[in-house]
Amino acid sequence: MAASFAARGLFAGAILLSSCPRLESERPRVEALDPVAVGHVRTLEGLGGRPLEIRTLALDPPVFLLPGFLNDAEADEVRSLAQVWESSQAGDGDKERNQLMLQSGGKQALKVLRHFDKNRDQHLTRREFQMFVKDVFGLPNFNGDDFASFAALANGAVADGSVNRDSIELERVLKADPVPYFQELGQKEPHRYERFSETVWIEHNTPLMWNILNRTAAVTGLPDVVIKNTEPLQVVRYPPLGHYACHHDITPDSIDSGEFRFATLGMFLNDVPAGGETAFPGADVEGAAKWGSENWAKLEDRCQVTEACTSLGGLVVRPRKGDGLLWYNVKPRALSELAAGRWDRGKGYGERTLLWSSMHCGAEVHEGEKVFANLWLHLPRSWTEPQKRRRRRHSAPKNEL
Repeated sequence: MAASFAARGLFAGAILLSSCPRLESERPRVEALDPVAVGHVRTLEGLGGRPLEIRTLALDPPVFLLPGFLNDAEADEVRSLAQVWESSQAGDGDKERNQLMLQSGGKQALKVLRHFDKNRDQHLTRREFQMFVKDVFGLPNFNGDDFASFAALANGAVADGSVNRDSIELERVLKADPVPYFQELGQKEPHRYERFSETVWIEHNTPLMWNILNRTAAVTGLPDVVIKNTEPLQVVRYPPLGHYACHHDITPDSIDSGEFRFATLGMFLNDVPAGGETAFPGADVEGAAKWGSENWAKLEDRCQVTEACTSLGGLVVRPRKGDGLLWYNVKPRALSELAAGRWDRGKGYGERTLLWSSMHCGAEVHEGEKVFANLWLHLPRSWTEPQKRRRRRHSAPKNEL
């Protein structure tokens, strides 16, 4: 069933967002877009003289396809604004600490390895070693042949000339000096990392960016005070073999802190000859409504290997230049409660509020490159900041603000 509604006076011209601040008592209503049913289509009129479809692709999480959200010229202009690319590989404190502990040797190094020795036999099996390489070095794409190569280095040849390729003794792992070995592997073959791409951030200071914000407001129905709170646009370039393993755009901790991306609007900026899909392996999975965080963690772990991104079921979206993809990262009811200031910040609030099914991945690019933009939507910080922290901040001396 199709529906049609007007664009609230917003159009792809000069920015219309109001600069007038609102009092907290005047908070506007914030609601997630109702997906209605898979295949449901709304038609939005009045955006620069052309209609825009909002097509429901999934219910849990709510995912919407926006065909032609950007025209070809706009998509090309966003790409032209992306000038200075940087590696998307971000520092990870836990991984860095574990690598330093391994390099220090002795008890600290063994402590890292014993965490992965699940049966406490002082050896790492192939599966245990794969988990070690993924969690400590961020290299989930580590297969049986890779294990056999490292096992040959660590175990060496025994009297009959054979090599133990089933497991590696913890002490032998350390003697093989794993830190430089796997750091060099990642540098030579960066597609083995959980994420292989480059990133640029674009501020909202051009007519094109203002148009995108206005269009986002029209599609989502969000008030100006929320739209003005979006992050700069992130543009990501995936080269051949580029990908991003399964992940969430927020965490329970970020929700508890009051600073989180409640929704994501992605935009495909080019056509990809082969690969480069965006997939939601947990979308509309039967029985998933009863899953806890452990069930979702298991699915996310299975989805770390690049080839698993599009092979685990759920929803898979092919890249098409100009198309938009909107999804929510928190439960719709919780979004309304957060925006209205009605929520119970008890223990485990973030875990209960996160929409675990919003886990997604960027499939490997098999031919050409993929350029994708992310617009992350936030509620104003003053709406979501935990009450105790707000009282402390408001009573702090001026020189501490």
